[in-house]
Amino acid sequence: MPNIKVESRFVLRSPLHHGKEKNIIKPLGLPEKAGNNYSPHKTERFTLRYPEGDIIVDLPVVSGNSIRHKLRNLLLVVTLKALGLDFTTLSKVVRDVFTNGGGLDKGDKDKNDKEKNTKEKESESDSKSKNVPLLIRDQETLRALFPMVSLFGTAYGNRMLHGLVQIGIATPLFKENEHTTQKKSNLRYTDDILYYQMATRTETNRDAMKEGDVSQQNIYYYEVASAGIEFAHTISGEGLSDLELSAMQLALEEFKKHAYLGGKTGTGYGQISTDDWYDDLGVSSELYLNWLKENRETILEYLDCWDKPEKIVKSDKKLEWDEKLVVRLDKLVKERQSNLIGKSVMI
Repeated sequence: MPNIKVESRFVLRSPLHHGKEKNIIKPLGLPEKAGNNYSPHKTERFTLRYPEGDIIVDLPVVSGNSIRHKLRNLLLVVTLKALGLDFTTLSKVVRDVFTNGGGLDKGDKDKNDKEKNTKEKESESDSKSKNVPLLIRDQETLRALFPMVSLFGTAYGNRMLHGLVQIGIATPLFKENEHTTQKKSNLRYTDDILYYQMATRTETNRDAMKEGDVSQQNIYYYEVASAGIEFAHTISGEGLSDLELSAMQLALEEFKKHAYLGGKTGTGYGQISTDDWYDDLGVSSELYLNWLKENRETILEYLDCWDKPEKIVKSDKKLEWDEKLVVRLDKLVKERQSNLIGKSVMI
């Protein structure tokens, strides 16, 4: 099975804001007038090494989950375009599966549990509308039809599909943490690499105000990491097919085109360099795009069954997939299995 491990080092070209939950105790450096209107930067604790002894500090990071979310959504855009699908027309369940790893909605879980445990027969209409199982056929089919879901994982009803790639934390590089990162850096750590910026939400246009209207301007603060800090990031994975490698290659190419992280990117924050980018995975991204076009009909027909289960759920609650569709689904599953053996990409 092909294994991948690719690394990137990027420098912040502009300050970065990656928010986290507020601490119980207000942080140092926060202006008094900020009140509770502030957003701290996400940090993790690291040991820094000095000749006189080690110290533990909180360093700014970018979570693996945030980078995973960006890669997933970038890949989704080009995938939907190739399939000719409009995201806004997809059901909430399908949108959740594609964009944020799905959701274990209680209502969906209840449907699964009731369908599994009940022995009471219901009318055909009720069977088709209220207590149908959540349809994926099996996990191998889901992986075979949606490589992007296979890469990043998802949850659907009370089922879970683990992702095949592991997206690491983007870790800052300093001279003082070389012993843990194993990467050389010429930048020295200082305790002012994180600082707060003030921002405002624009007040109402005074010319548009009516008598009795009250103009309000909201001032808030957000913590940023200084431009110029270098980060290291690693992506690894096991058990990927050639098609999934191609989809991952496409995601990395799209990431390079949209080289920014964190929040407030619309106002210039979070821009990163791409000079030391992830190396190619050895499979062209065109393989995935061409595959989507060739199998578009099968993918759309399979996807349609999620939202219209009455097509395959009969009155006795048995699933009866269309025989022609089954043949095509089985073919794609076998193709994925046959492509799991390949060269490792360790860079």
